[in-house]
Amino acid sequence: MISTALEFIKEELASYLFLKDPDDYPLPGEITNVSGFFSPTGNSTIDLNKQIQITLVSLEEERMDGIRPFFEQNPDKSYTQFSAPLQATMYVLFTATANDYAKSLRDLSNVVGFFQRFSVFDKDATDINGDPRYPDMNINVPPDKPWRAIEKIIFKLHPLSFEQQNNLWASLGTKYLPHVVYQVRLLSFADRNGERVREIVTVHAETEQI
Repeated sequence: MISTALEFIKEELASYLFLKDPDDYPLPGEITNVSGFFSPTGNSTIDLNKQIQITLVSLEEERMDGIRPFFEQNPDKSYTQFSAPLQATMYVLFTATANDYAKSLRDLSNVVGFFQRFSVFDKDATDINGDPRYPDMNINVPPDKPWRAIEKIIFKLHPLSFEQQNNLWASLGTKYLPHVVYQVRLLSFADRNGERVREIVTVHAETEQI
C-alpha cells in the first residue's frame, strides 16, 4: 500500500514536471526517485542522476470513529467478517538533490506547485470526458494482493520548525538538503480475504420501566 502510493506519486510528479518544462526535465524517467538515504550496510543511496528524492519518514495509523469491521452473508447463511479499510497518515520528504543549489530551489518550487494544483488523488475521479483521471493508480497491484491497492491520497504541506528540521536530518544521518515535507492521508481498500464466522444472532434488550 505504501509503495503503491509513493510509486504512483513519483510517476505523476515526473509527468507533471516533464510537461511543464521539458527543457529543464527532458527525461521523465530521470526526474524522481523513491529511496532512503542509506542502505542497510551504510552506503549512500542518493541517486544523483535523479533530481527529486521521495522518502517516507514517518507512518501513523489514523483511527476514526465509525470505521469498523463489516460482515457479508454467504449463500449458506453463514457470514464472512472483513477488516475495515485502513486509513493511515504518512509524512513524506521530498528532497531536491541537484548539485546546483539554484536548480534545487527551482525543483523544490515545482514540487510545491504540483501539490498546490493536485492535492487529492482519488481512484474514482474522472476527467471532463468521464474517463478515469488516474487509471494507473493501482496498475502494479496484483489481483491476488488487493490490500496493496489504494482508494484516495490527500496531500497537505507540513511545515517544520528549525529544531524539527535539525532533528530530521540528524536522524537521516546526512547533511541538510533543500526539502519539503508533506502530510499524506492514505485510504486503502478493505482486505477481501475475510474470516468466516458463525451465524450472527441479534439480541434484543428489554428494559423495565419503573
